[in-house]
Amino acid sequence: MNANGQLIVFFEQLLNGITVGSFYALVALGYTMVYGVLSMINFAHGDIFMVGAYIGFFTINRLTDAGLTASNPALAMLITLIAGSLGAALVGITVERIAYRPLRKATRLATLISAIGASIFLQELIRLIPTIANAITNNPCPANPAVNPKNRWRYGRRNGKNVPWHFGQWRYSNWRSVCFI
Repeated sequence: MNANGQLIVFFEQLLNGITVGSFYALVALGYTMVYGVLSMINFAHGDIFMVGAYIGFFTINRLTDAGLTASNPALAMLITLIAGSLGAALVGITVERIAYRPLRKATRLATLISAIGASIFLQELIRLIPTIANAITNNPCPANPAVNPKNRWRYGRRNGKNVPWHFGQWRYSNWRSVCFI
């Protein structure tokens, strides 16, 4: 690679570092502001945004199916943004009322555990909705691998050493034949 190519790569990586660092700074600022106002840390705020993003994703898909994105894309985007924002707001209000408000006067450890629990709950709730798993990952496997035996993980015994055999089989087989659900 010549000096000009190295300089281009340097500036690309510099821009990547500034971008990632900016996101880290925004997350840290968000945690600091929430902790300063509420005196508790909210680990679920990223998960609340995730729920809003999924609501927006499904809204734009339904609007596309209805033909609105082809006829009026600006209106479709506006509806999607409003639906995602309202969904995230409703989830945020619900999490605050169920997980945080009862613990306002509790110890810091109790609020920390509640915040982690709310975050895990939202992540697992989204993960368990089969439509989301299939829509986002284009997963060819059904929710229950026993329904379609072709898409199940293929087990085999090779001198009693199963784990290397599984990884070797996964590595050299078609990825669509392996089901991770």
